[in-house]
Amino acid sequence: MFRDRCERGIETKAVATVGEAAQATGRIKEAAGSLTSDEGLDAEGKVDRRSGELREKVEDVIDKAKDTLHER
Repeated sequence: MFRDRCERGIETKAVATVGEAAQATGRIKEAAGSLTSDEGLDAEGKVDRRSGELREKVEDVIDKAKDTLHER
């Protein structure tokens, strides 16, 4: 259904990607760690945020690869 909408040119807004969700979780953990002076939680948040950024880049590469394959 989603692909059908895209092919017809209907714009759809997707829910946050896994990478974006991980980044948001990381930012929340970082903030909570800073507020409570919990260095472990702050560090965990930084790891989550960075892994979310990496995941988002991987998702972009996968999307571009799919687009390239569909053009053929």
